[in-house]
Amino acid sequence: MKILLLQDIKGVGRKGEIKNVADGFALNAILPKKHGVVATPEVLKKYELEKQQHEVEVKIQQDLARATFKDLASKTVNIKANASDKGHLFASIHAAEIMLALKDQHNVVLNASWIELKHPIKEVGEYTLKLHAHGIDGVLNVEVK
Repeated sequence: MKILLLQDIKGVGRKGEIKNVADGFALNAILPKKHGVVATPEVLKKYELEKQQHEVEVKIQQDLARATFKDLASKTVNIKANASDKGHLFASIHAAEIMLALKDQHNVVLNASWIELKHPIKEVGEYTLKLHAHGIDGVLNVEVK
């Protein structure tokens, strides 16, 4: 029986693949658990249409991320924070604070998870942070005063 897999099944295949499996396995394991559907022409046509729509959406998101990251490469986000005489911040700066400052200063809205910040910023200075979204990489300049 031909089955369109709706999720990965160990030993059978990955999501989106069409596999020939034994009728008993399909009827007793795959179909009742909704891990796959019978690969009829209508199901395959619908799946291909959804796949094409998803690819178009991903392309649009990548183009938008690329344009946004290109625009941000030339800008600097300034953050003012309380610090000691030696330049140590009393409260560390996280991606959420950077995101809010970016929105306030440059009217650009990013998801905080797009900012790759391994450790919170704990000292005054200039930082170049990596941005990553939808397979596109960029940089963001942050100055902490």
